[in-house]
Amino acid sequence: MSIELLSVHVPKCGGITLKSYLTDFYGPSQILLDYVGTPCASLQEEPHSVDKYVDLENIKCIHGHFNLRKYEYYNVDFATTCLRDPVLRLISHYWHCIDNDNDLSSKMVQNLRSGEMSIIDLARHPRVSGLYTQSTFLNVDMTAFDLIGDVDDFDAYAERLGNMLGACFTKRPAMNKNPVANYETLVGELLSDQKMVAAIKDALKDEIRFFERHVGRGSIGSKSAGAPIRAAYRAERLQKSAESLHNWPPRLHQRAGLAQDLHSKIGQRDRFVRRHEMMQSLLDRDITRFEMSSYDFAAGNEVDLIKVDGIPANARFLDIGAGVLRLLPEFAPALEPGQYYAVERNGRALEWGWENLADNRQLRDLVSPQNLIEDGSFDFSWAEDSFDIALASFLFENLPLPALERCLANLGAAMKPGGRFYASLIIAPEGEAAFRPLMRPDSSMTFHDRAPFHFRLSELTTLAQRHGWTLESCTPLTDSISGHHELARFTFNGAESAQEHVALPAPAAPSSSPTPAFANWWSSPRIWQHINDMLGSPRSQAASAGFHTLIARSAKPSFKQAVSLDSEDGAQALRLALTGTVEHFDIWSQSEAGIEAGRAEAERFGLSDKISWNLGTGLSEEKRKTFDLVYWNNRLHMQPDVEVALQWSLKHLRPGGLLAVDGYVGPSRFQYKDLVLAAASRFRAMLPRQLLRVHGSEISPELQRVPEEAMREKSPHLTPDSGRILNLAAAMFPGASVTPTGGCIYQLGLSGIYPNLDPIADSWVVEAALMLDRVLVELGHTHYATILATKPLSR
Repeated sequence: MSIELLSVHVPKCGGITLKSYLTDFYGPSQILLDYVGTPCASLQEEPHSVDKYVDLENIKCIHGHFNLRKYEYYNVDFATTCLRDPVLRLISHYWHCIDNDNDLSSKMVQNLRSGEMSIIDLARHPRVSGLYTQSTFLNVDMTAFDLIGDVDDFDAYAERLGNMLGACFTKRPAMNKNPVANYETLVGELLSDQKMVAAIKDALKDEIRFFERHVGRGSIGSKSAGAPIRAAYRAERLQKSAESLHNWPPRLHQRAGLAQDLHSKIGQRDRFVRRHEMMQSLLDRDITRFEMSSYDFAAGNEVDLIKVDGIPANARFLDIGAGVLRLLPEFAPALEPGQYYAVERNGRALEWGWENLADNRQLRDLVSPQNLIEDGSFDFSWAEDSFDIALASFLFENLPLPALERCLANLGAAMKPGGRFYASLIIAPEGEAAFRPLMRPDSSMTFHDRAPFHFRLSELTTLAQRHGWTLESCTPLTDSISGHHELARFTFNGAESAQEHVALPAPAAPSSSPTPAFANWWSSPRIWQHINDMLGSPRSQAASAGFHTLIARSAKPSFKQAVSLDSEDGAQALRLALTGTVEHFDIWSQSEAGIEAGRAEAERFGLSDKISWNLGTGLSEEKRKTFDLVYWNNRLHMQPDVEVALQWSLKHLRPGGLLAVDGYVGPSRFQYKDLVLAAASRFRAMLPRQLLRVHGSEISPELQRVPEEAMREKSPHLTPDSGRILNLAAAMFPGASVTPTGGCIYQLGLSGIYPNLDPIADSWVVEAALMLDRVLVELGHTHYATILATKPLSR
């Protein structure tokens, strides 16, 4: 499925006029007008099985206030937007707020009209000073747009867009023009005030630079010029999805089920945008009661999952820990009047929700105020055999296990047989790990003895059995806010099925050598985030995500034949195949066990027909087979002769093919430079002494160079020829792109120390290491790098 045109409407930049062109051209049934929330990019959502949002199957054009990356799952033929000089856009925005029928409940509009806020204050407001750079086009490579227009030459822009689409956009009057009388005169007077204009330009300096750099890009002849960047975005997002495939609901384990669920991701992102905007408003202290009532703080996925399970006719619904009734608008319309009940220990929160949320959403006819109960003791004796569904949304992350047991024990009497209870919980692994602080993928921490609490599945199962429940399932709620929560579904079997004698599983005996949070640098999500950020994939903590993003951006749109050399189990190569970046991979491994493991993974992901497995390094292969991509992921530095490996790569690359290398490029046999050894040793000397202890013995902060002969005898396969990688790549592949990714400190300076690091207490150590490491990179010292090189067409 593909969308022909994505059109990003920047406020006060001709978007209403363009909407009229597009609506006439596509017709109402083939255009989606997306004006939900703030167009701030969200890059964290994961797939989720819901059939709730608008079906994009027949949509050809999407126009509105959104970030381009919102729709990066879809194949898009063309993308366009129109910009305006930021100073003129600000002036138009200012007078639009002053004299137009704007929402008077907006605090910003109220302040502008009362004079408490000047036009310079407006220019400094984050929603204005970062409209282009921090909102509408946040994390967007502007070359992803095929055409970027200028409002001051709108007719020419519309003509060029029409030519691109094969449409005739006849000139028409501008719509939504500023209604202020003598507007042009007012603009002229304001621009004549040089002091004011200077202050405005200073506030908008980043926006002005952005505008000057990008406006007017694209031409009639550059049809779909932004397609490679959009394809890379799509591959990057699908790669992130692939990395958590084991957490997907069952029907998404089949890759064919992906497409039909894409539109649900869009709705999920909209919910994130609303939360993001709400939180920013709270930070800015620029919020009204009306605005607050319009946002849902909870992850919408739990709502969707409950609705997918089904809400019976005439069902009674109990919202436990209801807060300000944020879920009332989601469930009350699906119930008969009077069937929604809410319990909350904070009576003032219930009052606020009733006075504001229920009133503004016109839901008071569906809810009785007597159904809003102030209680924090989990006492449900007032509701014997009443409820079909109960939900505790994001409640028990703040409460210990006994509180959850009390809830299950008392709630049974209030449920009908077969009734369902949903609770969003944080799940921990079994065994010793559950009794340690756990670092989650988003770098947050959870605990067994303090909030935010995590629970073992064995504990939940036992509590359920004790009190007549069955734990049916735990489904991940995988958006960026609730990335480590799961929705537990309990079914009530009846009080007679309770097994009160069942004991909770005993805690695992502490190990004499507890498992460390980190074993080495590549087990640290924060360090991968640092590396990925240097490679243009910010925020991702997945291994090799930045490397794979660079490869995807070079695909046109995919590599038909690729080879991965001297791999272990092909895990990283499988990710490129799964995301569609590579259509077929030849994977070479010297490990039979690795091949078997990789083959099983390929079968699990439905990739068996896309992978050929071979035993060996691949470099002895004499067949004259050529490839579009030669892929080395942390293996080139293990080759005894780097020149032979790169010559093989060059020989077997097709003209225009890509060499992609990521890994260690530092001195051979770890013969580190004196300056690097001194910097790493000085860094270690500044660390607390308890971090320099291994098995009870203190290690020296001073790092010594191990003699080369000793390294050769001890580890003959480790970095035997790595010191020549960069020079040889540059010589064999003129124009090769090299991105140093550091390692002098995070690899060498912290060697042997990672197992001693506490994820919370010692996080400053990793941050300091990365800061110094980046300084050394800027001085020209690196141990790791990414190399992308294209084989010349003439060779």
